[in-house]
Amino acid sequence: MSGPKTVTLPKKKTKDTDADQQQCAHDAAACEQTRERAYYKWEAAGCPCCDGVEFWLQAEAELNGETQPEGETSEG
Repeated sequence: MSGPKTVTLPKKKTKDTDADQQQCAHDAAACEQTRERAYYKWEAAGCPCCDGVEFWLQAEAELNGETQPEGETSEG
């Protein structure tokens, strides 16, 4: 009878790990901005009893440049 097999996993590349960490930091910052903006939108709407998805989606769209924040107009 032979002993248990040893499995060697490939090492992760440092470059990939650094990129993943930078992406996570960027995502965390973007998520925090979205959370804060959505909260203020919810608060401005009178703190309605809802899950807040609409406020989150509006905040995401504004931060991604898809729409203008409420109350702002483009001058041109």
